[in-house]
Amino acid sequence: MAIREPSPCTGECGRLVRPPNTTIEEWPHTLGHRARGLCKSCWSAENLPAPKPTFRPCEQCGHTTRPKPMKVTDAPEGTRVRVGELCAVCYQANGQVSPAHVAYIRRELDSYLRSRGRVDTKLKEAS
Repeated sequence: MAIREPSPCTGECGRLVRPPNTTIEEWPHTLGHRARGLCKSCWSAENLPAPKPTFRPCEQCGHTTRPKPMKVTDAPEGTRVRVGELCAVCYQANGQVSPAHVAYIRRELDSYLRSRGRVDTKLKEAS
């Protein structure tokens, strides 16, 4: 009986896939195969449907919201970015600012101050 060697995944990743009916102990640093020489990740990407984005109403104003990673061009017209269970407009109207926006402002201000040769100690204390 011939010993089968691991082969590269026939999908996009090219990682080594071990032959059927072999164990990870026999072929360490390899992935299990799924079908047609594909690893499980590549098989899932080809055969499983992409998750559909969820559009939910804002809990405060009822405006339709979209998940944050979705681009404006991919979403239906008039949707707003969702922050938690609120739309971004209601979130800001409540006096809240998203942590990502605060981090962005701090980075921009820090970069500006460094370019001027100054360091703002108040920002460092507030962190």
